[in-house]
Amino acid sequence: LLCQILGADVEAGLLPADMRLLEGIVKDICFGNAVEFFGMPPGHV
Repeated sequence: LLCQILGADVEAGLLPADMRLLEGIVKDICFGNAVEFFGMPPGHV
């Protein structure tokens, strides 16, 4: 679902077609939010 939304935004010109940027967004949403929510430093997950 997330990738569909981001892909649609890229196609609509709302986000740049920059794979590094998109990878960072997905990682922050999927991994970073979980780490922050559970209070675990990276490497301990």
